[in-house]
Amino acid sequence: MSVLDPKVKKELLKWFIAQQLVEYMHLFHENQDIAWLDKIDKRYAWLKRHLLEFEDKYGAVFPLDWEVSERITVEFCRQTRDQLSQIMAKRTNEIDVRLLLFAINKTQAFEQLLSKRFTGVTLGATPADQARALAEASVTDAPMGVSVFHDQIGQCFKPHLDIYIRSIDRNLAELMDKFVEMSREPFKFAESKTTVYPSSGDLFVFYKKCMVQCNQLSNEQPMYDLALVFKKYLREYAAKVLEGSTPKLVPATTGSSIGKSVSLLTRDMQNLSTAAGQVFHNFLKEGDTQRFSRDDLMRICYVLTTGEYCLETVQQLEDKLKEKVTSAYVSKIDMSEEKDVFHR
Repeated sequence: MSVLDPKVKKELLKWFIAQQLVEYMHLFHENQDIAWLDKIDKRYAWLKRHLLEFEDKYGAVFPLDWEVSERITVEFCRQTRDQLSQIMAKRTNEIDVRLLLFAINKTQAFEQLLSKRFTGVTLGATPADQARALAEASVTDAPMGVSVFHDQIGQCFKPHLDIYIRSIDRNLAELMDKFVEMSREPFKFAESKTTVYPSSGDLFVFYKKCMVQCNQLSNEQPMYDLALVFKKYLREYAAKVLEGSTPKLVPATTGSSIGKSVSLLTRDMQNLSTAAGQVFHNFLKEGDTQRFSRDDLMRICYVLTTGEYCLETVQQLEDKLKEKVTSAYVSKIDMSEEKDVFHR
């Protein structure tokens, strides 16, 4: 068979590979229950079984350099990608985030398995590409593009990642409501082990988890969309939690400028200068009229230190997003407005 004309070889392989996948196309036709995303792992199990049967039956028939098993696999990926694209387009309203992530995770694991099993030579991969893929496959936070079979199937999920972003938005809305409720509760300053609101740390931990997960799904448009969601809830946190929990001034009998006093307190507290002590005194009393309780002043301190913490962490968040997102979106990620909100 090695002496066949290249054109004849090409036609022979095309016909043979099509024959190998006839059963698959019939079993997983879009009108079959097994074709839906919740059973996507059955597709991949079918190929594993079929390749074992093929290699047992035909392994000695074809020359090794024909890479017939890999060619069958590549065609399987193409047909699966096309099938899933069509069925998801028709049943978009049935896809929720849990089902979508289930299908993506199963597919990514399968693509990684294929990258370890095959060289990717029929896809144009070089030995260096294969070595790099194997070396980086174990890195949890690595971009998913390292696999030589990356997106051979998974590309079909990209148009539906807005479902994932909307889910993050809903989760953050619920989290923000929880933070607002927490900020309204009496704060036990004496028991606190930190000088910032614990909710601020919880928010950025959640952001980090979302960013890591999104990076595994896509570092293109979805990562940029995630950054926009982050910006939205940073502004909400500043307005609803920090500003919303700041004790309101009661007008003093002396009629002094409250706005000026607040501005002075904020500026001096940010610098943590010795002048802050005088500002505290001014806020605590003006003449014989008490204006803020000691607990109110403590809460103001927590608001200011939390704002300072958020300001620093937003800068780190922006840097990390720019590091993760593909180059086409780097210049679009700008959190200057959000930093200004916490700097006021």
